[in-house]
Amino acid sequence: MKKLFFNLFISFIWSASFAQTKNSDNVFAFIDKSADTSSLKFIQTFRCISKKGDDITSLYRAIKNQAQYKGSNCFIYKSFSKDSSGVMTLTLDTYYGDDAMVEANFNNYESNTIYIISDGDFDNKLYSFNINGEKKVIKSGTYFKYVIQKGEKVTINKGGFFGSTAEIHWGENKPSQFFTLSGFGFSDIPLGYGSYPISGPGVGVSFTTGKIKSVDRAIGYVLKMILKNSE
Repeated sequence: MKKLFFNLFISFIWSASFAQTKNSDNVFAFIDKSADTSSLKFIQTFRCISKKGDDITSLYRAIKNQAQYKGSNCFIYKSFSKDSSGVMTLTLDTYYGDDAMVEANFNNYESNTIYIISDGDFDNKLYSFNINGEKKVIKSGTYFKYVIQKGEKVTINKGGFFGSTAEIHWGENKPSQFFTLSGFGFSDIPLGYGSYPISGPGVGVSFTTGKIKSVDRAIGYVLKMILKNSE
């Protein structure tokens, strides 16, 4: 496992008993800026600096592991930077929210929206795919956004007939879904707060081969904050 350097800002009052509470449900929810955060308990600000070979999702997962150990189950994106030497810094404010707050926050997420992510290298690499038969090309450091219309089925294909195809159907209040063409940020979408089936008639995603992969929704929202919209 890569070693990551943490600079922890300790600017809070925190009881020793609460510090030992661990988040056993593996929930680490992205808190939308429109959410009412008055009931959240601040845990800690984590600032993670990359080493050689790390990417944005490495930094995110390192913070997540530390924050969950301290009792956090949600976070607010604070900042990201990448200097001229390629060193990246990700900063997240982490909190604990009760079930009602986290579930209410989930309802603030966009619905029936697809994000297709390239990578976090910010170089000249290009990624091509087809959406509903129309060819799209996005470059490194960007994402493509598509809003599904009511009753619509969206088909994403990478690699043609022998490639990978995903079919995504519109669903009532169906949350945003994030996909990667490069394997960047790859992770199974976890069950938990606001879970939504990713398969099944009319509501889910069906895959052929593995060139299109799902991305954890919380990481997806972090990447949305960092990467640029391709259009």
